[in-house]
Amino acid sequence: MLKKTTLLFGIILFAYKCFAQFGAPTGISVSPGYRVPIYFPTNYSVKYNFEVKFLNGTLDTVYSGFNILGKKDSIKLYLHSKKDSIFPNETEYIKRLNVRYRDYKSISGFPYKDNSWVFPIDSGKISWYKKDPDPRWTHIDYLEKDSGLQEFKNPLLYEMLSDNQESIKIFNRRKNYYIIGSCLMATAISFIPIAIVNEDDYFFLAPISAPLLYLGYAIFGNGKKRKFVAIRNYNKVK
Repeated sequence: MLKKTTLLFGIILFAYKCFAQFGAPTGISVSPGYRVPIYFPTNYSVKYNFEVKFLNGTLDTVYSGFNILGKKDSIKLYLHSKKDSIFPNETEYIKRLNVRYRDYKSISGFPYKDNSWVFPIDSGKISWYKKDPDPRWTHIDYLEKDSGLQEFKNPLLYEMLSDNQESIKIFNRRKNYYIIGSCLMATAISFIPIAIVNEDDYFFLAPISAPLLYLGYAIFGNGKKRKFVAIRNYNKVK
């Protein structure tokens, strides 16, 4: 029983590691695949090298993470340099240096509502932005089409895509991916107690639980990415 439980624990741990590559809830990036919620009650985030251009035109380079000031309803982000704290309303832009991701060598962000920076990830007829300087397609924080930035919501994106049926079809397919992925994950998880209790089924169910769990989450993650594909398709249409 101990050996079986240990092996199945290893399967769950392996699956957990697989989940990490698809990211987690939105917020401040702390390491590849993991994220701290934007209202996390500490001042911790991963540190980057930033070029900072102030409103008076001067430039500085700082090595800092995003620090959090205030509570949920009045949150404000700032960078910390050797000289002083740097707040969004004091800057023209900040630029993360040495990105080294695909074609990105740097990624710039500009102040938004004087309490944070936003970073454009993809531009076109529909542009989308993130609160953190991470160019990976993990999530969307803001959308822009015709008028100013709007906080991302699925119905809002659907409305923006509504004049292009092909993009709408791509966007709607995500629901099927969610359903299939969820079913596969639920099936894989249900195998675990059965394998522990029934010795005859153990050697059959244990080896397939982790791959099935991984496949289910991969399909589920693909569903999450359909919104990015839909936007790219929309932006390609002339």
